[in-house]
Amino acid sequence: MAEIPGIQLNRYTPDNKILVQQTSRPDNTTVYFTSEGDSTSNPTALGDGNLMQIVHYTGDATTQYIYMDFNVKENRTYVHEGYIMWQDAMFDVICMEATPQVTHYTDGTSTNFNLYAGYLIVPAAGDGVIQVAEEEIRLVEMPKTFDTQVRPAAFWNADYDTVTHTFSNITPAPYGDGVYNIFGIEVPLSRFVNRVLLLNNGFMKLESSDITEIGHNMRIKLQMTTRGEDHAWKAACILSLHREIVA
Repeated sequence: MAEIPGIQLNRYTPDNKILVQQTSRPDNTTVYFTSEGDSTSNPTALGDGNLMQIVHYTGDATTQYIYMDFNVKENRTYVHEGYIMWQDAMFDVICMEATPQVTHYTDGTSTNFNLYAGYLIVPAAGDGVIQVAEEEIRLVEMPKTFDTQVRPAAFWNADYDTVTHTFSNITPAPYGDGVYNIFGIEVPLSRFVNRVLLLNNGFMKLESSDITEIGHNMRIKLQMTTRGEDHAWKAACILSLHREIVA
């Protein structure tokens, strides 16, 4: 392979072994460890969101939730791996999954929106049965899978303005070859921590060599469930991310 001027494609040791770097980090991103989401009041903010901590006291609801939002439209963000710390658990469990921001809709007739499978808002051609106000729309980006570069079916396109941080020109992609989806109710998009059992006090590293991109308006939902006889316990989580920009 011909070398590009000014760029050294391969580096070698003195005994002619190729030097390589093992990393899951995409180009132009940096490692970012956090127990905190991003503020939703500023679409470019990093941090100042919800903390990934749940404390259960005797008498609290058996299942508790925390939602983490990340501003990723101008700061591409990938989940790499995670870490859990807990105290006084008694075979209690933690789940973590990606869920969408939800768009409010109402019943309608002869509209440009339909509801598929009870949760997905898809285009209609003037024969739709639900109505959505444009200012209510929460576009959820469906990123391409990192290794195959295949995007899941998505039924909407839109233009994004990096100056105003807003969308415009929302148009249908009825064949599923768009970039965004619109969700009428919350559904799990991907569960990547499934009922991990915790006992006594401890720390766990959920190690991975892979990455998954977080799409715009996807949320990370942390669920903590107390099992057996009611008891007080607590847990905290850390995510290892790769992000384009760190403030």
